Amino acid sequence: MKFHEILNEIIDAHSVRSVDICEKLSLKKAYISRIRSGSLVPPDFDIIGKIAGMLNVSADEYSRLAYAYQEEKTDKKYSEELSAFNQLYAFAPSARLDLPANDDKLPKLRNGQAVSGIEDIKYAIRRIISDADGNVQFFCCPDSIEFTDFIAACIRSVVLSFEWLIPFEKTTKSSDINMKIFVDLLPIIFTENAVLKAAHTDIHGLLDLTPYPYYIANDHELLIFGQSTDYGLYINSQETVCLYRERFSRSFSASKQFAVMKNNIIDFLSSYNSVMDFNNNSAGSEMYIIENNPCILFDVDLHDVLEYIADLEDAQALAMSYMEFLQSGLNNIDVTYSLFSEKGLDEIINADEYYELTAYLTKSLSKSFRRNSLKKVIEYSSTENSFMPLVIRLPIFDKTSVRAINIWSDGKMIIYYNNGTGFDILMLNEKSIVSSFIDYYKTLMKCGLIKSKDESIKDIKTALENAVES
Repeated sequence: MKFHEILNEIIDAHSVRSVDICEKLSLKKAYISRIRSGSLVPPDFDIIGKIAGMLNVSADEYSRLAYAYQEEKTDKKYSEELSAFNQLYAFAPSARLDLPANDDKLPKLRNGQAVSGIEDIKYAIRRIISDADGNVQFFCCPDSIEFTDFIAACIRSVVLSFEWLIPFEKTTKSSDINMKIFVDLLPIIFTENAVLKAAHTDIHGLLDLTPYPYYIANDHELLIFGQSTDYGLYINSQETVCLYRERFSRSFSASKQFAVMKNNIIDFLSSYNSVMDFNNNSAGSEMYIIENNPCILFDVDLHDVLEYIADLEDAQALAMSYMEFLQSGLNNIDVTYSLFSEKGLDEIINADEYYELTAYLTKSLSKSFRRNSLKKVIEYSSTENSFMPLVIRLPIFDKTSVRAINIWSDGKMIIYYNNGTGFDILMLNEKSIVSSFIDYYKTLMKCGLIKSKDESIKDIKTALENAVES
């Protein structure tokens, strides 16, 4: 449905007339009529936000309006990229596709056997994974999250090492192709025993070069298959398999691991530097913090961190590692933007617990500490080239597992997923994907779906005053 159709549906559902909206919001009847007819899309989201507030719409209704408005105000490329972001926020790492345990009954394939149809291709892939004595090598660009769900289920069904070399579009600019590939890979990223590396190439040229650009191989079997994963060729010639594996090993060792997932803070702190490589930060980098519950800890020190984790073994060493990470991540950053939802702003004022830094850092902070932190936000926001909180009007963090995203403009990103009992921490180092995120939020700003610096400061002050009064 188009934006004006969704707007009309919501207005009618609340039994409100156009004349009522005009009188309440001091608007001309012709202006509202043009919006409701679809002949005018408001230049920013302000008027729609006021109508939504007047109607007292639900979170779902507000979300529908915001997404529809966003899609109508942006170009075709961005609209395609938008679907990938929606998938990212909706992805649940704990959701798993389970395969029936019948690998021992799968019939053998013949050397040179043609394989056609997506189900037969999946069968052949599962056969190769289940037959593997050592590591499995996979060169493929995923075409859907359902396909990688299947691959992840196959990996979990056996104990093995799975190496996936993914062709990415060769660019450092925002790429909707690479963004979609990343989102489609999420089931694999959150699967143990899988190592993913990026091979930057001309994807279209690769696909035009041969009808069988992709392959999967164990130590004695090989399947080469096409882009649409509905036709392929099975080979168990040892000489041919060895040639493919040797070529893959050379390319894999020369490529970088672009995404790593850790499910506890200790593993994360022990490995972040190998992926994020903060030592090579370019001067003048910007950092974006997107959170539901803003974690504003400007005056945090080693003692503060130790208070959180006093009960853990090696607490001192862990606290040192955490402080090192904070310092490394913030070096050479001129501007830090914090984008957080209005709902998150309310929660940080009213909630008993502040913000769970990680699964292990969950003790609550005092109200005075939280209020002082917010005051510091206002102080920093009042000066140029410093911390600037911006409020996202689009409720992207409602009903989603994504808790926070930290983005460095020179190509690094950390995503925190709430798995119900703690956090999965995803590290990403791929310039084109990070650029897609930054362009996404800049587009939200152009659409008026992220409040300005001054509006954000005003909201923070109002919320702070209300909290003090209560």
